Amino acid sequence: MRSLRSRLSLLVGLITLPGYLVISADMLENRQQALLNLEYQVEVTANELAALQRRILIDTEAYLTHLVQLPEVQNPAAPACGEFLAKILKLNTQFVNLGVPLASGDLLCNAHPLNYPVNVFDRSYFQEALTNRRFSIGTFQLDRAANTTSINFGYPVTDLTTNEVRGVAVAVVSLAWWTQYLESSNLPESSTAFITDSQGTLIANYPANLLSWVQQSRK
Repeated sequence: MRSLRSRLSLLVGLITLPGYLVISADMLENRQQALLNLEYQVEVTANELAALQRRILIDTEAYLTHLVQLPEVQNPAAPACGEFLAKILKLNTQFVNLGVPLASGDLLCNAHPLNYPVNVFDRSYFQEALTNRRFSIGTFQLDRAANTTSINFGYPVTDLTTNEVRGVAVAVVSLAWWTQYLESSNLPESSTAFITDSQGTLIANYPANLLSWVQQSRK
């Protein structure tokens, strides 16, 4: 049995997306049983989060696969493309943005109006979708405008006649649901939990004010 401390930290790798879950709890009494209970809760929470992530991946890929076949998206350089995305974004609350950058990377078609030129040609998810012609997953990022962490998913837009790649349909998914899930999960009293990416960047947390505390502590 490993040595027990007044505070316990367990690190569990999540699957599907490159994240990690850490849960820390105060041990006040019955420490050995508390350790076993916490280990079990960590496993349950991590497995449930992984299952939810897999469902999001499956649903997003299916959505983009259908989206790229629509006439409005087949012509990402036309104004009608952005107007169409703005309308359907309101019907899909799981996404915080939708866009279809051209094969050059220039983003002319976006659900949210752009105030300046945007080019995403150097983004890894864009290159993977463009080069390999398949569903791609980006890296975690902090959306400063929405004040939420998010991740981009891409799928190539190919001409239905010539099979030429015209662009990449992109769905931006907020990761706020991670924090919401942690808040609703049955974590031990006085526990804290956070999820980081592979670089150690904090992207989800419980309690909700933990992220602000960490950001302030780094200043």
